[in-house]
Amino acid sequence: MRPKEINALIRLWIPIIICTLVLGIAFAHASSVRTKDDAVVVAADPIVLLRIADEGECTGFVSRAFGRNVIVTAGHCATAAEGKTVTAKDSIGRTVEVQAIYFDKVHDLAIFKPTDDQYAGPIQVAKLACDVPVQIGEEVSIIGYPLDYGKVTTIGTVAAPPSPWSGWPEVYRLNVFAGPGNSGSPVFNGAGDVIGILVGGNPQWPGMSMAVPVSELCHPSVG
Repeated sequence: MRPKEINALIRLWIPIIICTLVLGIAFAHASSVRTKDDAVVVAADPIVLLRIADEGECTGFVSRAFGRNVIVTAGHCATAAEGKTVTAKDSIGRTVEVQAIYFDKVHDLAIFKPTDDQYAGPIQVAKLACDVPVQIGEEVSIIGYPLDYGKVTTIGTVAAPPSPWSGWPEVYRLNVFAGPGNSGSPVFNGAGDVIGILVGGNPQWPGMSMAVPVSELCHPSVG
């Protein structure tokens, strides 16, 4: 083959080779990138907003019980939900219908489960501080949905050890603000573990809230 013919072939094939390489790289990149639709999106935290039809709102949080991911909240929220449609909305906007599977009227606790497998996959789950001692004066935080303020974090301290108060057999008294809608909010310690579930406040002492110790939730039984 003459040199001129070789040069002509080179000029012909070089653009083809370059295009092939570019397309190959682009295809490989596209194959390695997960789109928003097929990626696993995990909620930023375990807090959920519980909406009870014709009744109002409570706060709940995702935890583990009965071998599954469930939503923990205050028992009086389950009482208000009897015969009503209840939905849970997480921090990334997923909304699912839920139903009560556990109700402890004495300690004012309730557990809901989704009616489908919405929370079966990867999701933020709150860790219960079942065996962690709580100190008086210890700093705590609660996250919930008071009034119409959206999700709010408030910080305070443990004011008194668990003791009977206003019908509750045992509650922590917390120096932390809470409002309507905060019922069921988790009380976090400094390590980010749940030490209690907020169940009420003292109308005669604004800024004083009550929380059931998480120990009442560590070994729940159905029935």
